[in-house]
Amino acid sequence: MNYRNVWQLLPFAFISALTSWSSIANVSTTVSDNSDVMTKVFAYQKNENIKFNLTEIAKNIFSFSYQSIDGEQVNGQISYPDKKAESYPIMIGAHAMGRSFPRWWTDNYKGNPTVTQVNKLTAIANDKGYVVIAIDARNHGSRKVKGKELSVVMTELKQGKTALYEAMIKDTVIDHRLLLDWIETQENLDQSNIRIAGYSMGAQVSLLLAGVDHRIKDVLAIVPPHIKNNLPQLSPVNIAPLLKNTSVLLVTANKDQYSTEEQNQQLFTAIKSENRVRMVFNSDHLLPSNYVNALAYWF
Repeated sequence: MNYRNVWQLLPFAFISALTSWSSIANVSTTVSDNSDVMTKVFAYQKNENIKFNLTEIAKNIFSFSYQSIDGEQVNGQISYPDKKAESYPIMIGAHAMGRSFPRWWTDNYKGNPTVTQVNKLTAIANDKGYVVIAIDARNHGSRKVKGKELSVVMTELKQGKTALYEAMIKDTVIDHRLLLDWIETQENLDQSNIRIAGYSMGAQVSLLLAGVDHRIKDVLAIVPPHIKNNLPQLSPVNIAPLLKNTSVLLVTANKDQYSTEEQNQQLFTAIKSENRVRMVFNSDHLLPSNYVNALAYWF
């Protein structure tokens, strides 16, 4: 089986749904200069009792769960470096559409290879002394809900029904904000060095999170999709102006099926941070297997 092609089928449906019916949505408003709009979209009520549960599953590796704002259980994993320290910097990993958090630790999951290579980012991060944390996005992995399966979400989106997709992305960002609240309570985690890395949908989530939550200091956004203004509040290009004090490494592909060179440049230009870098690979949406080597300097 050609896993490369299989992996690309889902993102294709994702981007097609987002870009093919703008005339139906009839939405032309952008929110790039309105931080209040974006802040309200991802607003949440802090809760000191999210029932965080941590369980050791291997040396330096723990599974965890906590309760989100709507009572839904969030599941994830955290790994510590072998080298002990009083305070660890943190890398949060955000997975691609159709994936799940274990991808950040394994090159093969349920018989399918981790073609995004994000497990290599975790290996580099742990080796450099970082704690790595990742959760399942809404409707993904351990968080699949009957009636809200990803296939249902994307089918409805193609039909112009945006509610399930909007909730999936919005609530995933808020789930990460609750995770940041927990990180703040951990004395052995360095609050001044929290970064996030995401691939595809994960890059979209990473940029949205960093735009509305300045506890994120650095963003590694790998091939984020271009999303037209039919869903302006979920578009990376519209959140980019809020990234004024956040370091951003934007990784793009010059043959990306889901974001053109012009669109990638538009996103990069919209990022207002003085500390921004764009790296371009001669590739389609699925980057070369060795692309991670070029990103090691980010840590």
